[in-house]
Amino acid sequence: MQIPTLMELINLARVAGLSVEKIYSSSNVELEWKGDGTPLTAADRAVHDLVIEFMTKAYPDIPVIGEEGQLGMRTGASNECWLLVDEVDGTWAFMLGVPVFTIMFTLMRGNVPMIAVIYDPIGKRLYSAERGKGAFLNDKQIFVASALPKVPNVGFVSWPKRNHPSDMLIPGMVDGVVAGLHKMGCIPVNMVTNGYFGAMVANGQLSGMIFPGRTLQDVAPVDLLVREAVGKVTDLRGDWLSYGNKEVFGYVASQGGDFHDKLVELIRGSL
Repeated sequence: MQIPTLMELINLARVAGLSVEKIYSSSNVELEWKGDGTPLTAADRAVHDLVIEFMTKAYPDIPVIGEEGQLGMRTGASNECWLLVDEVDGTWAFMLGVPVFTIMFTLMRGNVPMIAVIYDPIGKRLYSAERGKGAFLNDKQIFVASALPKVPNVGFVSWPKRNHPSDMLIPGMVDGVVAGLHKMGCIPVNMVTNGYFGAMVANGQLSGMIFPGRTLQDVAPVDLLVREAVGKVTDLRGDWLSYGNKEVFGYVASQGGDFHDKLVELIRGSL
């Protein structure tokens, strides 16, 4: 079976980014609210339509699972290829006019992330990784920080608890984790965009990233990118990530070592 190449997914992200940039610049986001209380914008819809059109024409047998819908169904076979899509990661930032949102694609084979693309269309930062071939920012290889700074910065993502049955946040941890990070001597930073911060860990700009969400499309691209940048990624309990189910238990990404273990220990105490 033919599957999308890294370059094809990079090109698709850039084309999608042009649509997102145009909508962002127009300030006409055409905001709607989904049943779970999360926002849906014209940019989400535009990227979704572009991806579905591309995959339908070029790779009709490959299932697509996105934030805003899916095409086809997974069989669960160990060698099956499927595409994970987060059309606009950081929709809250997008709708508020804060340019820290990304487009994210992950090509999966079975339960293993094989290709990841995270694109910041405003800053023109395109992060990519292919399993076993390293992580890159605009064609330059990147690595996690080689040493822990005196005051580590740790990104985290949170948003108001909605008490909705479909809420994909893991509850009960944000307040305790933020306080714990301060006690560890870290500076916690929250800008409501997972992919952007995850990529910053891979590029050595952040010491760590904590994401208390369950969605595969949010986790898989950061997982592969940080690993290929020689960092460490686990779920919030410190276990290796697995994509065999419809949900994951968040993630912790870091430069690794004792610092990663301390982050996991802190989170366990808040769950």
